[in-house]
Amino acid sequence: MVFKGRDLVRSKIIINNNVIELINIFHDLGCFISYQNEKHITVKISTFLQIMRIINRTLKPSQVQIHTRLKIYNVLTLPTLLYGCKTWAIIEQDKCRITSAEMEFMGRTAKYTWQDYKTNKDILSEFKIDPVVKKIQN
Repeated sequence: MVFKGRDLVRSKIIINNNVIELINIFHDLGCFISYQNEKHITVKISTFLQIMRIINRTLKPSQVQIHTRLKIYNVLTLPTLLYGCKTWAIIEQDKCRITSAEMEFMGRTAKYTWQDYKTNKDILSEFKIDPVVKKIQN
């Protein structure tokens, strides 16, 4: 693939008299690399949400201690979401989607409902953790 900004440029690459095949997306080690990174981020967020729902069903906040849920979150769900994040061309909409997915789990772990009117910063400071978006940007 050859790019000029976000646009794909058609070109013919020849090495040792062999024409190299042009592809739109490349899959390596669980990561999709393409000029359309939105697909990869969407897959990662949906996988993250599936794992989170399984954890919420099996380890209910009322039955498991908070620090246990946070350890499982750090061991199972975060690596799934963050694997390959260094190749992402992240935009503001993706940051919002990632933050909302994270806060869905954190709010439930803190035993808050949507009616409690707690901000994301309040919940994260209560658990003394950094937001996932900050980890992606570093």
